[in-house]
Amino acid sequence: FNVMCYLFGLNRIFPESKTFSSDELDYWDHQNSATVDCLSGACIMVRKEIVDKMGGFDENTFMYSEDRDLCFRILQDGWKIYYLSDDVIIHYQGSATEKAHNTNFSIIMSKQANYYFFHKHYGRAHAGMFRFITAVGSLSRIFITPLVIPLSSLKFIKKDRNHIEIINKYSTIFLWSLGLQSRDNNTR
Repeated sequence: FNVMCYLFGLNRIFPESKTFSSDELDYWDHQNSATVDCLSGACIMVRKEIVDKMGGFDENTFMYSEDRDLCFRILQDGWKIYYLSDDVIIHYQGSATEKAHNTNFSIIMSKQANYYFFHKHYGRAHAGMFRFITAVGSLSRIFITPLVIPLSSLKFIKKDRNHIEIINKYSTIFLWSLGLQSRDNNTR
């Protein structure tokens, strides 16, 4: 559901809504400490015995979703995960992949890791649903992006990227969702 809300832009249209929020909990100001379902791998502190009990990070996920997978398993084992608002971490999101690889590599890696996560924890049907929602959502972004150019003064329309870059990004995601592009060799 979060993937669908993100791809259809519902998290931006309704930023204060818990229902339509993305994984980043856009409705929450992050000024208060709280229990959460997942933390970013940019800064997770976990007791060694818990990491050992969980078997560490899943080595089948090189990046993107390895943090989600570990947090999911920790919650499944009955532990709680806390977001601490007093601590500040600066994460230069995407800087490692932008320098080492092309943008398509990181986009595909992210989708493939999420697909693996769904398949591992929820089974083939949920993983297939993720791929389907990704296909429909990315295709809608490809067609809707040119239509929102005149609306770009609205609060929920991102202004930090070129519309052509957005179309290219979602074209890559759409091709991945159809199995026509992979992280290993750009085309399959």
